[in-house]
This record gives sequence, structure tokens and C-alpha cells, in this order.
Amino acid sequence: MTNKNSRFDRWADLDKDILVRIFMTLNVVELICGASVSKSWREATSEPYLWEIVDLSKLEAKNFNRELGQSNQRVMDIVNSVFSLSGGTIFCLTFHFYAYITSQHLVCISERTRNLKRLVLPVWDNNILVNDFEEAAKNWPYLESLTISGFVGTAAIVIKHGDDSNCTSGDDNNSISIVVVTKAYLVECS
Repeated sequence: MTNKNSRFDRWADLDKDILVRIFMTLNVVELICGASVSKSWREATSEPYLWEIVDLSKLEAKNFNRELGQSNQRVMDIVNSVFSLSGGTIFCLTFHFYAYITSQHLVCISERTRNLKRLVLPVWDNNILVNDFEEAAKNWPYLESLTISGFVGTAAIVIKHGDDSNCTSGDDNNSISIVVVTKAYLVECS
């Protein structure tokens, strides 16, 4: 039985379509928090459309300050919550400029975002080796665009498909390689 005097019961009973429209105006952390309000809100925050574009760049920088020892754990807590709610529907993932991503994080992210088409990474960390990036990139057969912010000087990331066609996940001959050429990276599927 619903208590008609409770504001929370009325909010929890809103139609899923209305909740989704409201949730479309929230940032990632607000959506994650909304998922814990009630079962109906959790269901609404799991709507795939809400997670096609995940933009962490709009979050406050204090969540990602490299000087804070727990910054990388905070990033992964947010990302893991996003993965849990998204159901694998992320097509575009943008990290905050100050987010700290390790090689291990990058591989974990790649394993959970196989449909990714666009990726914007924070400042390139020297601890992420080209080999680690190649390993992660193998999980992104649909990746069309990769941006790594904050290089000193100019950097270019080129994604090239062997015969100018899209790589398909069903093609076992697909391999992605990264060639470092004076602050430029070439990702090639062959």
C-alpha cells in the first residue's frame, strides 16, 4: 500500500518513460546515484539509450585530481557502475582530462565496451605502454575515433582499416597495431 503523503512514493511510481526523460538531463554520477533510489529508478537508469554516450569530462575535476591517491580508484568505481547500468551499450566514452587511467584500467575498460566507436582518453600516462594499448584496442573492432588529450605538442591518432572497410568482430584475421611515429599513433586493422 502506498502512502499518498510521501513524496518519495510518488517519485518512485513515475512512469519509466517519464523517468528516462528526466534522467537524460543528469550527469553520469547523478544517474548512478539515481539507480539506488528504488527498483523502478534502477530499471529506468538501465535504459540503454542513457548510456550510449558516457561523458565523464563534465564532472568536477576534484574527482580526478592526480595528486589524490585514490583518484584512479574513484575513476574505476564510476566506470564500473556505468558498466553495470549500461548493459554494454556504450558507443562513446569520454574521460575527464585529469582522470588517471592505468594499463590495467584500459584493458578492463576495453573488455566491457566492445561496441565502442569513439574513445577520448585523458593525458597519456607513460605507464601505459604501446603494447598494453594494442591489447586493449583488440577489443574495439568498431572503434572509429580515438583522442588522447594533453599531449605536449601535437599528436594525431589515426585509425585505419586495412582495405578502407570497417573491421568486423566476426573476422578472426583482424588485428590492431599501433605504430608510434613522432607523437602520432596509427591503429591499423589488417
